[in-house]
Amino acid sequence: MNISLQLYSVKVDAGKDFKGTIKRVAEIGYDGVEFAGFGGLNAAEQKAWLDSCGLYAKSSHCDRNLFETALDETLAYNRDIGAKYMILPSPCGRKLQTKSDVDEMVSLLNHAAEKAEAYGLKIGYHNHALEFEKIDGEYILDHIAKGTVDNVALQLDVYWASYAGVDPIEYIKKFGSKIELIHLKQIGAEKKNVCLPDGRLDMAQIVKTAVYSKEFTVEQEPNSAEGESDIWNMLKRNVEYMKGLIL
Repeated sequence: MNISLQLYSVKVDAGKDFKGTIKRVAEIGYDGVEFAGFGGLNAAEQKAWLDSCGLYAKSSHCDRNLFETALDETLAYNRDIGAKYMILPSPCGRKLQTKSDVDEMVSLLNHAAEKAEAYGLKIGYHNHALEFEKIDGEYILDHIAKGTVDNVALQLDVYWASYAGVDPIEYIKKFGSKIELIHLKQIGAEKKNVCLPDGRLDMAQIVKTAVYSKEFTVEQEPNSAEGESDIWNMLKRNVEYMKGLIL
């Protein structure tokens, strides 16, 4: 099982030394990365550095502004670094309070998906808790899942589903092949983000249930009690745990 890291987990270090941070991700055992910003590198530089570190780029989280004003350029960048998904990570400051708001989001994703096919890419949508609020009796994420074309995949963040009171395993079963990507993020006491072995979500069962998922990506928030310096120990523990699972 290949495991990627969402680079937002190490945003502080990436802001100081982007290339060094990428290299360290490989050294602690991850197979790939999911970008949250590209560190000022052009596509050729990015791909060369990933290759030298023995990593692949599976996907990237891209701001809605890039979907609206620089879609072709950003799709080309993702293609050239080897990514397969360009993901909208949230409404990005827009409201999703009415069905009209959601329909606008669906239209944006479908338009991007049509463009993405020419680049050999798929579009993704990543949830937080707000997508499990209901409009017309259904979760916002349900509306997005049902309204988007096949070239739009859901990236289910299991932490945020659980945070909102939704069982991520049952939600994976509900939408099956629409959920091609899983964010492995653990929830513990008081809804804190804890290391993968330490919380209440059964990660092994999540992976077993997500039979259509083509990628599993770890995301981890630093433990504020111990500070940013502890994040690398947490990330190493997470990848070792996932690779040690007997599935």
